[in-house]
Amino acid sequence: SSLEINKNNNNNNSDNNNDSNSDSNSDNVYGTNEYPELQNFCCFPSAIIRNSSSLKSVDFPNQNKAFEIKILSYNIFVRPPGIKNNSDDYKDERLQAFINEMGKFGIIGLQEMFGSFSKRKNKLIQAAIDQHFLYYASSKSHGVFSKYFVDGGLLLLSKYPIIESEAIIFSCGVHSDALASKGVVYAKIQLSESDISCVHIFLTHTQASYFSEDPDEVDPSQQIRSTQIRELKEFIERKSCKDNQPILVLGDLNVNARMTPENAESSEEYKKMISIFESELFVTHDLLYDNFKRHPITYADIRIDDDKILPSETQLTHHSDLCSRQRLDYILYLEKKNYPQHRNFLI
Repeated sequence: SSLEINKNNNNNNSDNNNDSNSDSNSDNVYGTNEYPELQNFCCFPSAIIRNSSSLKSVDFPNQNKAFEIKILSYNIFVRPPGIKNNSDDYKDERLQAFINEMGKFGIIGLQEMFGSFSKRKNKLIQAAIDQHFLYYASSKSHGVFSKYFVDGGLLLLSKYPIIESEAIIFSCGVHSDALASKGVVYAKIQLSESDISCVHIFLTHTQASYFSEDPDEVDPSQQIRSTQIRELKEFIERKSCKDNQPILVLGDLNVNARMTPENAESSEEYKKMISIFESELFVTHDLLYDNFKRHPITYADIRIDDDKILPSETQLTHHSDLCSRQRLDYILYLEKKNYPQHRNFLI
């Protein structure tokens, strides 16, 4: 999927239009075959920013020329050593495969890129620097006496200067999520030599749902997620209150937007999440839904083999989630009601 932010409304976008979804009206509702362009890398949301202004720093594209910045949000699923859903989740192999592909993006927001008890996060940061991601922000690390067992797993990488950043930790969490300092990483990223062309990025990973063998057990995860999303919204309001620069929320929000595995219309929890973001301040645009006109599968996808529905993979997905066909991952654009859209951008 793609977000387009244009610095000049008169730019010729014919080449970029070729990159947009041409199969959004496909009648095939099974798995990533529904959206062929999502097959390449575990079905992640991505975005494109297009810009043209007076630029000359080595950190920015060529002067006065339209350019595009690809933004990726991806739950990379590189958890601490020993934590896996099945026999092997191939952390090192998948990390190297990602490093081989990451250079095509300008800004990357990763979830579950944990730094605790492993050098994998440092390896990725060094590889990112080698590919001109000279700026990054991440979840805070903790000392041995912290109540958290691991960090929050958030890592934001940018080829463009991060001129302001901050991280917060959610006030609550349940199940094994309570052992991680889940929260939000914020960065204000400068897209041109002048700081009037910036984007606010909020990278997050909210409370997951957990399967229980006890049918009478009430899972508090949805209520916790709702609380965390409200905290995220308050953080967004605080950090973006002084300008009208674009606001993007990236991450695995763990809100399954699909009504059922077969029905890609909006679930009740999804509607509630959007209503939390909606306020006297913001109009919320779900960029994947706006592009596809329904919710694409981003987790626990399927494949069809001899008319049988089979899981698309069994190494990463928990056995209780196989074939559940969920949409958990988002890029949201929050448009301010009180400000006109910044004149330099078209979203």
